[in-house]
Amino acid sequence: MSDLDIKRSTLGLCGALLLLNGCGAASTASSPGTPLTPLARPAHSGHGQSWMKPGTANIKELLYVSDLATDDVYVYDYTSGEAVGKLTGFDQPGAQCVDRRGDVYIATASGLLGYKRGTTHLINTIPGVAKGCVVHLKSYSALLSASSGGPDHDCTWYKHQKRISCWESSNACYTMWPIGSDFAGVVQVAEGEPSGGGAVAVCTEFAVLSFNQTIYSPGSVMWDGKYLALTDQKAGGANQTGIYQASLSHRTLTVRGETVLTDPCASGATEVAQPFIVGTTNTLRNKQQGTVVVAQMHYAPAPLITGSIRPAAIRS
Repeated sequence: MSDLDIKRSTLGLCGALLLLNGCGAASTASSPGTPLTPLARPAHSGHGQSWMKPGTANIKELLYVSDLATDDVYVYDYTSGEAVGKLTGFDQPGAQCVDRRGDVYIATASGLLGYKRGTTHLINTIPGVAKGCVVHLKSYSALLSASSGGPDHDCTWYKHQKRISCWESSNACYTMWPIGSDFAGVVQVAEGEPSGGGAVAVCTEFAVLSFNQTIYSPGSVMWDGKYLALTDQKAGGANQTGIYQASLSHRTLTVRGETVLTDPCASGATEVAQPFIVGTTNTLRNKQQGTVVVAQMHYAPAPLITGSIRPAAIRS
């Protein structure tokens, strides 16, 4: 097991993070373990309105940060840390995802909302109470809560087709956390808990997966460029967040590596629901494994934290 010491930057925000690379842009992320420039909420004369600094769409790497306290999404130049915009007017903006063009989709309590990269232009709306999302080559998938109660369900909208395919979570994953997908975008994976509480499970549409690692407190799943990265907010049953890199074969997940996030400023304690692993591109079919982690704590004030994840190696 490897430990990751996190360096903190002051950022009073909570929620999801998403780094967008411009099409064909090479990664210019900070070296592993190097903190971002301390960030603050962007200030702008148009209070209460969405805005973007001119030229934002041309910035190679953009960091989108959701703030559940203000229902806003703040936009930064990832390399410099400069605040370059804000999207506002959301209802509980949480998870985010991005397509190959760099357009960002924000999962909210009033639907999955798509915005053109680096602009305030709304390009798509998918209704429902969205808790997570994945954008595929020819479709969009959103993790939705049932409006009338019941288990969560995952729905896929097929581009250029009037066709929707939905599947309902099994009781083992009655309540699911933000979904991730495998390399090809074929299998969607989510951590979840049964109705009434109980052991955390990892599920797909077709099965509850076998996993050789106990998850004590569920979090998000994402593709890191080589493996599925699964989050445990209480890794090992302790007050620390773990990221497990796992390969998927049929109905079996196998841990290939793990990193524990520790915060020396909080006696090692961390609580991160949705860490983001920065790769060459943040879309599906990325073959470059990410080594930089960007995440936020759940407690307030919630600092933005960044550090490195060591390449996974098969453990005994």
